[in-house]
Amino acid sequence: MPRSRVHLIPENQASDAADRVFTKAKQALGVSFAPEILRAYATVPGFLDLMWATVGPALQECDFLRKSDRLRAQAYTEAFNYLTVPEIKSDTDISCTIDGFHWAAPRILLLTSIVLRALEEPVGSARPGEDITLPACPSGTVFPRESQVPTAAREIFENYKAVRGTKLVNCWMLALSPWPEFLRDYWNAMKPIGALAVYDRVVLELRETAFSFAEDIPVEIDLTHERLADVGLTPEAIAEIGRITDMFALEYGRTVLDVEIARIGCERARQVEASAPEAAA
Repeated sequence: MPRSRVHLIPENQASDAADRVFTKAKQALGVSFAPEILRAYATVPGFLDLMWATVGPALQECDFLRKSDRLRAQAYTEAFNYLTVPEIKSDTDISCTIDGFHWAAPRILLLTSIVLRALEEPVGSARPGEDITLPACPSGTVFPRESQVPTAAREIFENYKAVRGTKLVNCWMLALSPWPEFLRDYWNAMKPIGALAVYDRVVLELRETAFSFAEDIPVEIDLTHERLADVGLTPEAIAEIGRITDMFALEYGRTVLDVEIARIGCERARQVEASAPEAAA
């Protein structure tokens, strides 16, 4: 059964307050787009600003990037060792998009996991840390709305939603839509892999690792029900925040692994192409 729909505020329709958070988050995460979870939080009055004021400082710490790097390495290693990834041919533009998500996806999963953990109980502890500022991300990555993608990509997305049991086409898939032929090859490679029990196990392990990382951060974060109620959020709003966060914790766990599968497939295709002249000689 498809997971419940979640409403996302389009970036170009965000309020001034939400746009300010989006801008700060993009800089902190090193991306050129507002992640879906933030656009979903923007639909809950009063939460996005509070969340960012509470969680944002954690993203400025080297500890956050180090843990994101460990998530990325875990995903790549597990995919390489336990999944049979076929060759997937790509070009330079596609490879640049994959590399962008290679860095971004673990950061977004860790951000989501910190919020998820902080909704249950206060996490982290105030202690000296090392601040860091990521370089600005190139502005070339633009995601079309699902209704604006080429027909060939739209057909793939319908199959993606049916197979994944979701109503959401995430930014990772939308970012690949300008290249329908690659998108088709990638999704044809992903479908049988995503049906494997080992795929689900690796996704679960990534989510568990991210959840455990959220406990030990050099910033105190409290987004518990009591804290949210104290600042005026209703029980319905708090429940919606929990639903959104649970949904994207699952979504981003898959995305981190899916990106590494694409990366491995493209690497293998390049290795085969590089070895072909040698074999011919």
